[in-house]
Amino acid sequence: MISLHEAYKLLHRGALALAKVEEVGIRIDVDRLNQYCREIDYKINQLREQLVSSDVWRLWRRRFGDRANLGSRVQLGEVLFEEMGIQCVGYTPSGRYSVDEGALDKIDLPFVRDYLQMERYKKLLHTYLEGVKREVVDGYLHPSFNLHLVKTYRSSSDSPNFQNIPVRDAEVGRYIRSCFIPRDGCVLVEVDYSALEVRIAACYHKDPNMIRYIKDPSRDMHRDMAMKCFLIDKPDMVTKELRFAAKNMFVFPQFYGSYYVPC
Repeated sequence: MISLHEAYKLLHRGALALAKVEEVGIRIDVDRLNQYCREIDYKINQLREQLVSSDVWRLWRRRFGDRANLGSRVQLGEVLFEEMGIQCVGYTPSGRYSVDEGALDKIDLPFVRDYLQMERYKKLLHTYLEGVKREVVDGYLHPSFNLHLVKTYRSSSDSPNFQNIPVRDAEVGRYIRSCFIPRDGCVLVEVDYSALEVRIAACYHKDPNMIRYIKDPSRDMHRDMAMKCFLIDKPDMVTKELRFAAKNMFVFPQFYGSYYVPC
């Protein structure tokens, strides 16, 4: 077992290392960042003009009159599922129509596709690009890195949240990540420690089944758990989406001791 003194030294060294990272900062291509802000703002306005010139918006205005608000998901749900008769894909715990991104993604309608794209661009602009822009000082970003906030003991960051840059939306990721550039004579590298926390945990709990998964690369813990979660008989029936759901909505919440809702 690690002693209290050794644990303190580990956290202390970690805090000093992160303080150095904060001080040195991350170089930003400010010209490119400003160009992207203008470009995304233009795309948002283009999509908004398309939406408000559509037949769906005319229905929207007819139902809500002067209260019509393109930013209201509640109004959008009423227009889609009551005015247009589209089948609702789900409900919220409070009984309202489900109109989050996952639900709207299932509706094959040009208006909805354009609406979702506009919302993605708005988040890209206001949350990420402008979020970085606000914090840049003399061409460098100096996020605050924390070592004592996340329950899983990972580091976190804020002002801005440098460690939460989207990767699954390729277009959004490209816009943001291309603004981070190396110092002269340097390069940016990416290091991915394969299943690092799972391996560390196995050193402590010595669970034989998990150790077998770690030692045998042909075995897939997340695929096998998806088979159990979704009552699937054959491994080749597990789709990419089902494996992702089992990994991120059950295995990881269980592994980190999350509460029952994420599990």
